[in-house]
Amino acid sequence: MKRVTGFFTLLLCMAMLMTGCSGKGDGQTEAASDAAGTNAAAESQTAESQEPLTRGEYKATDYCTIEEYKGLKFAEADIKASDDEVQNEIDQLLANAQETKEITEDRAVKEGDVVNIDYTGYVDGETFDGGSASGSDLQIGSGRFIDGFEDGLIGHKKGEEVSLNLTFPENYSEELAGKDVVFEVKINKIQEYTTPEYTDEFVAANTSYDTKADYEQYVRDGIRENNLTSALADKLMANAAFADEYPESLNEYYRQTYVNYYNSVLQSAYGITLDEYLDTVQEDLETFLTEEVGADIEQAIQEDLILSAVAEQEGIRAEGDDYDAFLQEQADQYSMDKDELLKTYGEDTLEYAYISKQAYQLIYDSVVVE
Repeated sequence: MKRVTGFFTLLLCMAMLMTGCSGKGDGQTEAASDAAGTNAAAESQTAESQEPLTRGEYKATDYCTIEEYKGLKFAEADIKASDDEVQNEIDQLLANAQETKEITEDRAVKEGDVVNIDYTGYVDGETFDGGSASGSDLQIGSGRFIDGFEDGLIGHKKGEEVSLNLTFPENYSEELAGKDVVFEVKINKIQEYTTPEYTDEFVAANTSYDTKADYEQYVRDGIRENNLTSALADKLMANAAFADEYPESLNEYYRQTYVNYYNSVLQSAYGITLDEYLDTVQEDLETFLTEEVGADIEQAIQEDLILSAVAEQEGIRAEGDDYDAFLQEQADQYSMDKDELLKTYGEDTLEYAYISKQAYQLIYDSVVVE
């Protein structure tokens, strides 16, 4: 799964604290998704609270010491975008615009092809939920199906029917783990990806820029900014010292934040809850929070404490006209009024979002690039 920590992601918590993620999706997951065998999961709390999470009462400077945070220096050569980085972005843009083209010549399936198939899976001679589909596109080599499925289609031609005798992985769902399965597959057509030519016309049609030069300058600027932000994060972490233990309330705040986040991601992507995903991979909540995302949680806590400590030292508070304007800005962004915003996310989280933004801006504005 994608990691969610990132230094100074100011409204990370707001995006992750939404509740109401326990409903199960209606659609069945096709065998390709079932066979993915992903191994990170978390258990959601079954009794979800409608109350927003709170960070608790503590003084950040009791847990984090940081003195060097203004006037930090960086070399331009270390943060500027390289030609390879820019090319990677161009390649990704082109890859996103790829289209499939049906192969008309009489040839067999090979690695990288996109095959359109009908398939039915049988375990002990019986079909099973999620084991059948018609007209499904599958790229050979994508790893979407269990081991042996995609490789088993290589060398076969359009119109052929193929029997694949395979075995589900041991870490698969409880009902199917380790069982033998036979997939009956018909290859409807063979396709391949075509990549468009990188031209000014392509850029104008697929980005908000008119020319390759303009687009590449935008990419360079964005990469440089990301590199600077990353270097700044590293330096601030190196300049900070932390207590042996963190505030218990803050630790719990981020643990539950991550549970809510992964619950939301799984439901959005696969229509399942954390409980269901956890059952599939046979992992408990505590193992997930300590071994799978424990480092992420600790990093989030440290980032939080750094910004909070800077805010305390600089006298930054969530009050006055600027804070009111910030609340209105967030309310507008989430299509809420301010009262609804405060009720949904909690004043505690909103106050931190504001002071962390102000603290980071103070640090960033003082950066010196030589």
